[in-house]
Amino acid sequence: MKEQEWLELMHVGHIEISINQQQTQIHFEGEYDEGGIWEFTFNVAFQVCGRCEGRGTIVNPSVEMPGGGFTSSEWQEVCHEDPDFPEDYFGGVYDIACPECNSQRVKPWVDEARHRDDADWQKVNKMLDEAWKDEATYQAEVAAERRFGA
Repeated sequence: MKEQEWLELMHVGHIEISINQQQTQIHFEGEYDEGGIWEFTFNVAFQVCGRCEGRGTIVNPSVEMPGGGFTSSEWQEVCHEDPDFPEDYFGGVYDIACPECNSQRVKPWVDEARHRDDADWQKVNKMLDEAWKDEATYQAEVAAERRFGA
């Protein structure tokens, strides 16, 4: 039997998350703190990306006002400064690739309700939670060091 080829989706700390080429399974692989490698594979379905709502692009956040969108007075001001802005804005000129689905319009999804009692799924979730917390702590430390000029 031919060995499965995996496409890397992302890393969360020391955990690598991949999807097979047919995009029917998602694979988690990592190292235990005490050494040794663990890996689990689950079947996936696809759901429409909630961030871009299936368009594959979003409006560049740097174009919109803080908080997202425009107030009516901000819209009038921007349209007064650039009469072509509404056409460009609604025509997608300022759009960027969706960072959540990488312009794929859909995201792989594991039915957590189906795996709720699965010990492997619980282990993966616990390890992912820890990895996300570690990553957030690391990013906070990096930001603090940058504020101090490091």
